[in-house]
Amino acid sequence: MHKFVSLFKNTAFRTILMIGLFATSVLIILAMLLGNESGNFVIQVEDDDVEKSIGVTENIEDNAYSKRLVVDGMKNFSDNTPLYFLGNTVSNQQSALKALTAEAGRKVSGDNLYVYTFYIVNTGGGALNIDIEMTLSNVTKGMDNAIRVMTYNETDEEIHIYQKKDEEEATYSYYLLEAPTVFSGGNKVFNESAVLRSSTPEEKGYIKYSVLYWLEGQDPECTNVGEKSIASGTIKFGLNIKVAS
Repeated sequence: MHKFVSLFKNTAFRTILMIGLFATSVLIILAMLLGNESGNFVIQVEDDDVEKSIGVTENIEDNAYSKRLVVDGMKNFSDNTPLYFLGNTVSNQQSALKALTAEAGRKVSGDNLYVYTFYIVNTGGGALNIDIEMTLSNVTKGMDNAIRVMTYNETDEEIHIYQKKDEEEATYSYYLLEAPTVFSGGNKVFNESAVLRSSTPEEKGYIKYSVLYWLEGQDPECTNVGEKSIASGTIKFGLNIKVAS
């Protein structure tokens, strides 16, 4: 005991101990921050392209744009289908989609539909061809088997729906606006191309873009039973935007 007290009184030992405690605290804080982000939806512009010409924002009136948006995810996901959140006719679905995405930002729509709308802005001058790529990660309980992703480029009136390829072919009702396209493969959901119109001092060039996703209740792999419940699983989406090469 006497040796330990003498050691603790040693200035060098106390300094090393304090540095060690500080480093441990930093690691714990970083782990908490990264853990919090792991369930979120992350949208980012490639670093080189921020300087060139692209920014993202929830407020088109902004004059300074971010290169990264981190949006809260969802917990306790339950199943849904276009019949319930869009309607049973083409005109109803078109109107419902516009209403769901009218305001930018994260829209709360119960526990069975995720909606997020934002703007991709041309911060340079001339028109640009851009690529929009979505990836997935952190998949558990096979959630990717039953999830559906819809994108809506309102500026160009383009709608796409994506799903993982079914192990056994299945038919889905009420996909009236667009038939689903199969995920690109690996960790990639899709790669879309778009034209970002030119910006002038009088008028900004931008794309109003929305992402919606849900667990498809019609999918045979969408089970809510016991330990195999897909709804208790996890999935993380990321969106990367860049100038097309």
